[in-house]
Amino acid sequence: MLLPRSNLRENLRAGMTLVEVLIASAIGVGAIGGLMMLMLEVVKEQRKTLADATLQQAAGNLQDQLTRAIRDMSENESVIFGDKTAENGADVYRKIIVAKGQAPDYPREEIAFNSTQKNVLYDPDRAVPGDITYYFKTNAVVAVRKLFFYPSLKSGGVPDSSTLNIWLEMDDCGSSGRRLGNGFKTNTILRTFTVKMRNP
Repeated sequence: MLLPRSNLRENLRAGMTLVEVLIASAIGVGAIGGLMMLMLEVVKEQRKTLADATLQQAAGNLQDQLTRAIRDMSENESVIFGDKTAENGADVYRKIIVAKGQAPDYPREEIAFNSTQKNVLYDPDRAVPGDITYYFKTNAVVAVRKLFFYPSLKSGGVPDSSTLNIWLEMDDCGSSGRRLGNGFKTNTILRTFTVKMRNP
């Protein structure tokens, strides 16, 4: 339906006043600002979720490697503990020497935690130099803060040479972006588990 020419001219002259333009602009800026804040919160939550998942995965992988390695060792070969330290008033160790069987058929193997570099090392044969590998290397996203070994006890306080207890503590180096005061808060995982040696 066509408007009469007189009505058309009046509508064109009316337009928008300066006040209406300013109000519309303010509403638009507020809406965009709210949307940006929402997007920032989503990004923060995604960052936290990713950091937490990365930490859990790294802790699970390291626990699996340690469990598999120790299960393959012989329960009849003596476990030699080294690099003693104290944790919560108890003696614990950062290094163990184990073997899959009797020497000379089976080499002495070593699993150790380097408390300076925060790395977990594995030496498949202590008699061969330069063959050390890593179960885990601390990086900017995940760090091993503590790794201790300590023996189990049978009833009567007798040491159980067939099982080892492991204390593993890791954190996300503040990569999740959680704030605590003036700095970043680290998300920490503490796992303690016992592994039984399966080889005779």
